[in-house]
Amino acid sequence: PPPPTDDQIIESEVAHLQKGNLAYSTPQKMKTGQSARVAASIGSDEVSMQALQSSLPKESGQVAQTAGTPVSTKMKMTLKSADFDITDLSSEEQIVAGNTPTTWEWDITPRHSGQLRLHLAAVVELKDISRDFTTVDRDIAVQVDPIDAARKFASGNWQWLLTTLGAGLVAAWKFLSKRKKPQTQT
Repeated sequence: PPPPTDDQIIESEVAHLQKGNLAYSTPQKMKTGQSARVAASIGSDEVSMQALQSSLPKESGQVAQTAGTPVSTKMKMTLKSADFDITDLSSEEQIVAGNTPTTWEWDITPRHSGQLRLHLAAVVELKDISRDFTTVDRDIAVQVDPIDAARKFASGNWQWLLTTLGAGLVAAWKFLSKRKKPQTQT
């Protein structure tokens, strides 16, 4: 028989992937100018759901959820969004093995207010080919923080603010210097 094709080899590898679970934690609500932690943990069926969830940060306002996912020894976890600045806090590619969860973490900062979306993907590495198996989209309600909005306005308009303040001070000085003090009679 002819040797198997690359596609047949990959399909065979996919069929032999170990079953596992993904637990992830994201904030429900945020304010502009503030950052929050997003975390995801993956483990094989040997890792309990409790162990997966306990490896996630315990910040208030966080929502943790789980999903089944195939796992391989080498995996990547990516977090993407056009609405957030994302800082990786762990290696994108990690080893998933044994009975302890493998965890990825990111800090996110919203770029604006509104219903903003995050996209989390668990990526399995097979024969130097990556394949997204489990993807999760999360919407986060982001409100405007008045202090952050004032700070951004001032930093973006400091020349205008300085000119207006200077003109106001000059006008006040001229007004006060034109007023004559009443003469006292003796």
